[in-house]
Amino acid sequence: MDERFTVWNIINIEAISTGEDLVTLKGRSSFGLLPTLKNDKIPAGLQAKLNESLGTFADEVHRSSPTSVIDRARDVATYALLAYLDLQNSGAKDLGDLIGRLEGREFVVASSTAMIINRLHARGKAAEQEKRGLRPVREEDAELVTHCVGSFLCGSIS
Repeated sequence: MDERFTVWNIINIEAISTGEDLVTLKGRSSFGLLPTLKNDKIPAGLQAKLNESLGTFADEVHRSSPTSVIDRARDVATYALLAYLDLQNSGAKDLGDLIGRLEGREFVVASSTAMIINRLHARGKAAEQEKRGLRPVREEDAELVTHCVGSFLCGSIS
């Protein structure tokens, strides 16, 4: 099977009366949903890393596999939480630990979307799939994390 990816999903292929194939394409949903970051609210030491991770994520949404999109979404969520919690260097933690630090705060949506991103990241690992009998990550999972990143950034940094 060919493993290349595109920004288009093939919805249908049907033969028309001329004998040619009519291909129906759907554009992959992407970036109109992501907010603009308010750099004045982001610690200076994390601005560049968060913006870079968001840029890389944007590129991945348009051209990479679902697993790669999810991995980059996890990077964005991690840097966003590090920025929100103002944790740098030795204070930096794994995304799961950072999500735990949101407990007791009024960020239920941000916390929940970060948990979805974290869970789908684990699902993309071969060892987790084998260990837990999970299905492989799909295109729909990548679309979900794209929406989660947008919602997460609105809930945690705005």
